Amino acid sequence: NMAVWQQHRVRLLQLLAVAAAAVLCYSDALRGGFCFDDHFAVRRNPDVRPAAPYAHLLLHDFWGQDITKDDSHKSYRPLTVLSFKLNRLLTQQESDRDSEHTPDHLAPAFHVVNLVLHVIVCLLVYCFSEHVFPGDPHCALFASMLFAVHPVHVEAVTGIVGRAELLCALFVLLAFFCYARAVDSDRTRWQWLLLSLVFSACALLSKETGFVILGLMVAYELLLGSPQAAYLKRLFSRKWRVVLVRLAIVISFTLVLLKARQWIAVNMVLSNYRHLENPVAYATGAQLWYNIGMVNLKYLQLLVFPVSMSADYSFNCLPLIESLSDWHNAASCAVLLAVAVAAALCLWRLAEGRRWLFMLAWLAAFFLPFSNVLFFVGTMVGERLLYLPSIAFCVIVGRAAHCLRRPILAATAATLVIAVFSHKTYEQNKAWDSELSLFEHAASVCPNSAKVHYVMGTIQVGRSNVTGAIYHFNRALEIEPVYCDVHLQLGMCYWNQGDVNRGYEMLHKALDCKYTELDAAQSLLKIYESFLAEQRENVWALVGKGEILQHAGILSQAAEHYLTAANVFDKEQQYERSVELAERALQADPKGCKTNLWAGVLLYNAGRQLEGIVLAESASLPHNCSDTHVEALKHVVGMYIEAAKQSHKLAKALEPRWKVLYPRASAALERKSL
Repeated sequence: NMAVWQQHRVRLLQLLAVAAAAVLCYSDALRGGFCFDDHFAVRRNPDVRPAAPYAHLLLHDFWGQDITKDDSHKSYRPLTVLSFKLNRLLTQQESDRDSEHTPDHLAPAFHVVNLVLHVIVCLLVYCFSEHVFPGDPHCALFASMLFAVHPVHVEAVTGIVGRAELLCALFVLLAFFCYARAVDSDRTRWQWLLLSLVFSACALLSKETGFVILGLMVAYELLLGSPQAAYLKRLFSRKWRVVLVRLAIVISFTLVLLKARQWIAVNMVLSNYRHLENPVAYATGAQLWYNIGMVNLKYLQLLVFPVSMSADYSFNCLPLIESLSDWHNAASCAVLLAVAVAAALCLWRLAEGRRWLFMLAWLAAFFLPFSNVLFFVGTMVGERLLYLPSIAFCVIVGRAAHCLRRPILAATAATLVIAVFSHKTYEQNKAWDSELSLFEHAASVCPNSAKVHYVMGTIQVGRSNVTGAIYHFNRALEIEPVYCDVHLQLGMCYWNQGDVNRGYEMLHKALDCKYTELDAAQSLLKIYESFLAEQRENVWALVGKGEILQHAGILSQAAEHYLTAANVFDKEQQYERSVELAERALQADPKGCKTNLWAGVLLYNAGRQLEGIVLAESASLPHNCSDTHVEALKHVVGMYIEAAKQSHKLAKALEPRWKVLYPRASAALERKSL
């Protein structure tokens, strides 16, 4: 009994050491604010507001958009967004309730929850390692300690949006333990099997990659289930029928979940990824596979040697590979060969090897969804994506240290690695103190990232440093010339500096881009309206506003602005320009009664009498143009009389039309409306 008590005491101390290491490494993160994607997913997410209906969590994506729309990110994570909402509800003050955005002073409360979740996951990793490699407490301690302090987890733990990774990992591990409890006996424990499926669904509702645990349940069944029996004997025994029933339940449940998600989101994967975010998706042929290998090498480097780390790896942080002779290709092949050899060795040494094989399966299964091998994702490299696969990596490293069979050397190496990683994690957390510090650090790691320079530019705009903002925006355009978000911001900067022409040029470039057209249109409208407030007949502003309204599909108002500008030229007898604008109005709103009436008047005044009369006459039909037919009749009758006086030939040409018009004009005269 004393031996058992001593064993439990040591285990408890080890768990406390793991928790303490995690807390110490991330203690500095608790004073940080909202950074980077936190603003979109948490601070400005409409579903996080207390007054937002809870039903919206099931209908919107992670960022608060309708998930059925084509421009949705397709990230369906209602449990994660619910945790944000509850986080705000439980920590906000009375004065914060009506705030549209989550107040900045609530950020530490979000960081505390993230840290608590990370500590829980670290403790579960300890138990996970114990379960996969039983009888090796040193492996469990080193694996969980390595996981707790690994620098690659900073983005997942310190970045508030990383809660999706934390919750998903928590539910994945709980589902694994429940399934292991369900099958590690002579009979199926159905209550544990049911609970494992519930936790699997929770993992999927926290982040999409959670569905992978259902596949790993199958792998566990085949490799580690019923450890008291040899694998091959169990395979051909009567118990195999029980195994098949369990597998059928797991596979059926997986298909139901995937079908339900497809029904909710319409499309399963993101289809509107941008070249800026993931340029690999735009590579073709052999070049595509070169770059997939290069990206996955970067992920491996972040796991093994996490030195150069950044919050963003978008274009062109990692230059794309264009040649077969690039050293990345040889390195990718070497890594694939090493994995294949490791898997072969695991199969050869079946007794111990199946445990190693299961860990390789865990690593590969959680790695594949963001590897760009099966489908493309919305980011080229994301450090937080390694949170789940790193569980297997840390356990493999911990077990490999045990296999050295030199306890002093293994303990020394483990202590050194933990110390170095802890220091790196603590320092990396400092970069997340603020948006500025985060992207200053990112710029030092990825000086050729267009997005990093764009964000730096927006930060400088917020600090009223327009010169610094213009520098970063121009640097971003040098890297990615079609970066329309930069066109929008740069246009406003130039405009505010008084450089009207360059500002106008940049804003119109942003107007032609689907990502920025709405913001660009609103900015241009404000500019034009400010000019029109000072001078109602400012032709430049009238035409510009007309173009924006036409672009937005508000055609009648667009035509009205074109005609108002044309009328200015008509008064000045600049008929060529007035006709040009009248024709633009007709092009924008060809069926508009007012448009046809006033365009007809302008054409008539410009000497194109017959065309003008025909247009104005089309606006005088009461069944089509009830609002304008009386006014149109007045103008048309006047045009006929004046045209007949000016030209006998024109009068003869108009005579058939006058015979049709005369009865309507007479009827209007009798009604005293004309």
